[in-house]
Amino acid sequence: MAQFVGREQLYNGLWQSVTEIWKTDGIAGFFSGIVPRLIEELGYLAMTSTITCLFGLFVKERVIQCCVDTIAHFKVRSWFYPYQVVSSCMIVNGSRLKAGNPPLMGHFCWWPDCYRHLRMTNDHKRGASFFFR
Repeated sequence: MAQFVGREQLYNGLWQSVTEIWKTDGIAGFFSGIVPRLIEELGYLAMTSTITCLFGLFVKERVIQCCVDTIAHFKVRSWFYPYQVVSSCMIVNGSRLKAGNPPLMGHFCWWPDCYRHLRMTNDHKRGASFFFR
């Protein structure tokens, strides 16, 4: 998707992508953006499991439990969505793609800096809405 922004053809296949990442960032390039992604996934898993389990203890009606499970998944995913955005930004940050460099994106050394910047510019939920982009 980042190639689409700058109309570039830097990554044309799996092997070429691996080679490009290895040459530009080394082994660390394969793990860029992993911390916010882990926060998102583990937080999502912990919260949805907790909500579903607690609701299951107090509400015995199966239909309501299914509804709560679905609503919990949707709501908790939206709470942790900003970490997915930060992860995606950190993955392309500083790459040779135009989308990962100024003026389209600031340069961030650490993911909390990216998160703070996205919060300040109100871009931390960009792409979250299905209808309003």
